[in-house]
Amino acid sequence: MSWDHYMESNVFAPIGMTRSSASQPIPAALASDVTKVYVAGEDGLVEAMFEYSVLGPAGAIVTTGEDMGRFMLAHLQGGQAGDGRLLDEATLDLMHSQLFTHDPRLPGSAHGFWESDENGHHVISHAGDLNTAHALLALVPQQGLGFYVSYNSHEDAIDARAELWDAFVDYALPPAESQTDVNVAATGSGDSIDHLAGSYGSNRVSTSTLSKLHKLLSVMTVTIEGDNLVTQVPGIDSQRWTQAGVNEFEEVDGPGRMIFGVDDDGEVTDVVFNGTFSTAFNPTFGFFPLAWVDSIALHAGMLVISLLVILSALALWPILGFIRRRRDGTNVQGARLARGWAAATGGMFLLFTVLVVLAVGNFTEAEYGVTPLLWAALTVGGLAALLTLGTIVHAVRAWRGSYWGVASRIHYTVITLTFMAFVWQINHWNLLGLHV
Repeated sequence: MSWDHYMESNVFAPIGMTRSSASQPIPAALASDVTKVYVAGEDGLVEAMFEYSVLGPAGAIVTTGEDMGRFMLAHLQGGQAGDGRLLDEATLDLMHSQLFTHDPRLPGSAHGFWESDENGHHVISHAGDLNTAHALLALVPQQGLGFYVSYNSHEDAIDARAELWDAFVDYALPPAESQTDVNVAATGSGDSIDHLAGSYGSNRVSTSTLSKLHKLLSVMTVTIEGDNLVTQVPGIDSQRWTQAGVNEFEEVDGPGRMIFGVDDDGEVTDVVFNGTFSTAFNPTFGFFPLAWVDSIALHAGMLVISLLVILSALALWPILGFIRRRRDGTNVQGARLARGWAAATGGMFLLFTVLVVLAVGNFTEAEYGVTPLLWAALTVGGLAALLTLGTIVHAVRAWRGSYWGVASRIHYTVITLTFMAFVWQINHWNLLGLHV
């Protein structure tokens, strides 16, 4: 049975969710009622095309607030909603129980839900994001309370969702007296925090596919400002943290908690968060010290230097060849071939760089498979890597055959080493060959 058919038969139908579907495309009976979606344009929000999800369970469901109310009631009433039953009570209790946590001091993940501590209240929730839709479902089983909201635009929707949830929590889930006392009493340990600064990579990144490039876009930097830590992740406002214990921190202007794992040698092993929704980090997030080989500074520096070296060759060699021919009327055939080969290799690397930038500009398309533009980039990169082997051979011949002067031979060797570094770099990011 297909997943969408299973959802229709075993989730939607039993509890009366008659205006919900997991099918793509949307069934004709519901298509005319689908909310329009919007993205930011030059003059404000503009209507966008309906968005499909490459992973159906992660974002394909269309529903209504009324249907989501039935779904929440089933979770809050022992699996029963109206005359229908979603789950038996034992299964429901299991689904709401903790399955995993990064640290026993923190909330973690239940079965399909994220745990969080909101003003001392235990909340299970799940948020979801497409480019044009942002939703949050939250349940407080002990209070018999449910919350659901969905936005149909990208611009500011994530911030609006967090602000609405915070306002709802302040209204419906005020802090217990004991919780207030704990917050007031929290103080730092006084230990040095210098060893915690650095760059950290997200655990929500593939390391074996083309998606490894996401690693460059999800680096968290931790810096020190006075007695506080400041975290910055691309696309998320910076957050300030004050020490509340040994390697444990509380958000200065929010409810977040952050804990650094440290081994027996004092080396940081991971950074995890409490999963409070408004901190932007759910309990599945973990960050780990970024290896030097994945450093943004390293790869950005290598790329810039490589491109400058390649451009220097493409600009200088025609001029030097012209001068040499005018001076002595000769040009060794081997020398001409060596420079021509290297020029072709450099040109391929430049073309590869342009194609990759264009291809990864829309990762949404790449999620559905290798796009024609990405195919072209990978093909050009592979050819450039093969041509690099020939450049190495020509570099050896240049020294043995005393092509040009010593300075020119050194320059050619630098070019060759640059090509080799470029091949290593594109292979490191799974751009050499087909990694899907």
